[in-house]
Amino acid sequence: MRRIALGAGVMVLALAALYGALIQQSILKLVARQDAERTIKAEKSHLAELEATYMTARNAITEEVALSSGFVRAESPLFAVRTTPTISLSNTQ
Repeated sequence: MRRIALGAGVMVLALAALYGALIQQSILKLVARQDAERTIKAEKSHLAELEATYMTARNAITEEVALSSGFVRAESPLFAVRTTPTISLSNTQ
């Protein structure tokens, strides 16, 4: 009888330790998630600032600004066009 009580006591202690470890891991994961969410929020804010700066700079570019910076007007502009990619297999033995 004493052996069963001792075994049950050891099992209860082991389960309590396991429970405590799992709760600790849950708390650590929660804190890490909150930190990640805070970082994401800060990065999104910084990105929004960069986008606003870009939009302001892009809207400030005029033909006069470009010409004064040394750019010249293209007489006949050329554009690169991507065609549909194709795959060909050949036997080169």
